[in-house]
Amino acid sequence: LEPVIVLVRPQLPENGGAVARAMRNFGLKELRLVAPLFSPLDPKAIAMATGADLILESATVYGTLDEAIADLSYVYGTCATERHMVKRYLPLREAMPEIAACSEVGLVFGAERTGLTNEELVKFRAILHVPVDPGFSSLNLAQSVAITAYEWYQTHQG
Repeated sequence: LEPVIVLVRPQLPENGGAVARAMRNFGLKELRLVAPLFSPLDPKAIAMATGADLILESATVYGTLDEAIADLSYVYGTCATERHMVKRYLPLREAMPEIAACSEVGLVFGAERTGLTNEELVKFRAILHVPVDPGFSSLNLAQSVAITAYEWYQTHQG
């Protein structure tokens, strides 16, 4: 089974649409939104989805992260930088074989401006990390989902 994409406090409808588009590119279907600041049916989100409207139309909205991940057995968070927590930090490519072998998996992404909080990160099995230039580690939300979905797709197809 493919992982569920969970966005926590997403802010911009354009990013929501771009996430849906990236998900569709790599065979992911289920999107969960936690306390979004826009409706998944916002015209700006639909326009950015460019043919992935069904993902937005079937997206589920939750009030809290705990509600959004309650039925998932394996949940991985994403973070641009290490926060010196007692957690496994896995480079994305190395984590994918483990993720591909699991069922009921959630991949969680934080808000555009702040990412996930430490309180949220402690809830996860491990923290996924996209190796980027440490001098500029800021990825757009949709870019982060696209890179993660690509790596899952490559592992899953192999």
